[in-house]
Amino acid sequence: MLPIIRDEALSRLEAFLPHAGGDYAKRRNYDYGAGAHDHVSRLSPALRRRTITEDEVIKKTLGAHSFARAEKFIQEVFWRTYWKGWLEMRPSLWADYQAVIKAGFAPTKGLEEALEGRTGIACFDAWHKELCETNYLHNHARMWFASIWIHTLGLPWQAGADLFMRHLADGCPASNTLGWRWVAGLQTRGKAYGARADNIAQFTNGRFEPYGELQEDVAAIDGPENPPAMALRAPRAATGDKPLLVLTPEDCDAVSLPLHAKPVGVVSLPRGLLVGNRAKAVLAADEAAMADGLARAQAHFGIETYNGLSVGGLSVNDWQADLRALMASRGADHIVMAFQPTGAWHDCLKDCDLPIAEILRPYDALCWPHAKKGFFPFKEKIPQFLSAL
Repeated sequence: MLPIIRDEALSRLEAFLPHAGGDYAKRRNYDYGAGAHDHVSRLSPALRRRTITEDEVIKKTLGAHSFARAEKFIQEVFWRTYWKGWLEMRPSLWADYQAVIKAGFAPTKGLEEALEGRTGIACFDAWHKELCETNYLHNHARMWFASIWIHTLGLPWQAGADLFMRHLADGCPASNTLGWRWVAGLQTRGKAYGARADNIAQFTNGRFEPYGELQEDVAAIDGPENPPAMALRAPRAATGDKPLLVLTPEDCDAVSLPLHAKPVGVVSLPRGLLVGNRAKAVLAADEAAMADGLARAQAHFGIETYNGLSVGGLSVNDWQADLRALMASRGADHIVMAFQPTGAWHDCLKDCDLPIAEILRPYDALCWPHAKKGFFPFKEKIPQFLSAL
C-alpha cells in the first residue's frame, strides 16, 4: 500500500527506518516488481502532498543512523527538493511543456501502442501495466521506461511525461518534468540516459533480459539551452489577522505550516479545478490527503472545516465567489495557504484576485536558492542544510 495520509506515512517511515542505512545503499537500485518495493521508502506519495514533510523524514532518519550510513537515502530526499528549487527558478520550462501537452500530439508510429503498453518489449509493457494498476514505479524503472520511450521508440518525451503525471500517485511537476528532460539529454546538455539490456537484467534479478530490443547508443535530442536561473518568486503577501486557511494537494499539513495567525476556518479546494484526465486512484489520493489535512487542522486549531468536494462545497465554476462568501461568513479578512510551487495548482491560482498570503516553509527557503546549477554543487550543501535543520 502506498502511504497517503499522515498516519500511513508515519507507519511506513517507522517500518523503513531500520533499512534506511546500508540496506538501502545496497538494494535501492533493484526493481523487484510490483508489490516487492519494501527496500525503498515509498514515502513519495505522502511527501508529494506533504502529509509528511522532508525535514521530519530527514530528522527521523538521522535519529536512527549516522549521516555517513544514511547518506544515500538522505540524498534521495534532497533530490526532490533540488528539482523543485531548480524548476522554481526556471518556470518557463514548465509552461513550455504544458503548451505542448495542450496542443496535443500528431499521430505518430508507435505512440498509441506505447500509451496502451502494447509495444512488444516485455519489460516496457510490464512497467506500463504496473504504472496503471498500482500508480507507482521504482525509480530505476522510471528511468528505463523513459529511455525506451524516447530513444528506442522515438516518441516525444512530453507525451511520456504526461502519461506518468496522469498515473503516478507521487507525480511531481518538478521531479517528473525535469527527470524526463534529463533522460532526453535536455537537462544536462548533451548527456542522455540510455537504458541497457545488461543493466536491466542485473537490477531486475533477471526478470527481464531485453537483449537486442533496445537502442543503447543514444544521443541527446535537440532543444534550446536551459534558461538562466531567475530569482525565486516571493510568496504573495496579504495583511490581516483573521485568515481563512485553504488546502491544496501541494501541501496538506497545516499543523506544521508556520502560520502568522490562527485561522478562522479551513477549506480544501475541489479537485475539478485542474483540467486533465488523471487516474481515479490519483484523484482519490488527493482527496484523502486533503480530508486528512482538514481533520488534523480541525483538531489542532479547534476550528470549523469545509470540504470543497462535499455537497454544498465549492463550485468548480464559481469557486472564487464561494470562497468570498465563506470568508464573509467566518469574518476572515484574507486567505492563507502554503506556497504553491511551479505546477498545475500554481497555474490555477496565479490569476486569482482573492487576498491571498502564501507561507513558504523554512525548509524550502533554506534549500531552493542553492538549486541554481547541477545537483552536485547542491549536494555539497547538504551538511550545511542539516546543520541548519
